[in-house]
Amino acid sequence: MEFCMFVERIKAEVERLAGTDYEVQLQEILKNNGRLHVGLTVMKRGSKGAPIVYLEQYYARRMAGELSIETMAKEIYETAASFDKPVLWGMKADKFEDVEGKIIYRLIDYKRNEKLLKDVPFVPYQDLAVVFCLLLGEDESGLMSALIHRSHAEQWGTDAEALYQLADKNTPELFPSTVTPMEEIMKGLAGETEGNEGGEGKTECLPNEGAERNLLILTNRSGVYGASAILYEGVLKNIAQRLGSDLVILPSSVHEVILLPYEDERRMEGLERMVREINQTVLPEEEVLSDQVYVYNRETDKVFRAREEEGEKVS
Repeated sequence: MEFCMFVERIKAEVERLAGTDYEVQLQEILKNNGRLHVGLTVMKRGSKGAPIVYLEQYYARRMAGELSIETMAKEIYETAASFDKPVLWGMKADKFEDVEGKIIYRLIDYKRNEKLLKDVPFVPYQDLAVVFCLLLGEDESGLMSALIHRSHAEQWGTDAEALYQLADKNTPELFPSTVTPMEEIMKGLAGETEGNEGGEGKTECLPNEGAERNLLILTNRSGVYGASAILYEGVLKNIAQRLGSDLVILPSSVHEVILLPYEDERRMEGLERMVREINQTVLPEEEVLSDQVYVYNRETDKVFRAREEEGEKVS
């Protein structure tokens, strides 16, 4: 069954279950790195908002023969109908002071998100972009947030610079950074995947044999969009002082970065090839942060690209 036919059948079945009390709509949502997702909203009439249920995961389950159309439609309808958490347009967000403490930032790739960045306030950072979200909630199932668009900023009478100042205060407080030696992670993986070939790919990010002893994983306590921890004041400086070295920053994904002591500029080209290969063959496209390698200089307290190429700076 083709995806478009699947979407129409799911929508029709959810509409049948929802009856006249709900309005069922299809929406296309632009996600990180230009990925377009198809979602279904089931909104109670008179309500100001509704959750979006993305259909790609259900399509995969259908193609695997796990569930029928009727069973999936019932699951989607019941999930949407019982939803009671606030969404951006349903919470008290008319005044900027109502949301100031919930504004956080995330790092994404600039070039891969040029279309998205036309509609959202952002601050350039190297070849990346700092975008802003409103934290709506957090529970055992994960984080709920909403990307802040230019229309929101205009409604609040604010801009990217003001949003950055707030997010730079809120994000480290709400999502403190965590630093874990790669060696500890590898030991844990070895225990979990002993005899299982599925764990072998995790070592592909290591520059050389035994190098995990010199590598650190920097993320945040939630592990979601934790690469933005490199923006936190003092984090890279403290790590560099502890190691007694400048740092190489490998953009493992939007969720984390790998740090290692800076040794030799001649290694940078090889590290960039490794990052590009992992981005192309291992990571889901939505989780790719950058194809570049960065260096943190502890004397200047600045991050710069290891190998600047003409025409690639964010303007």
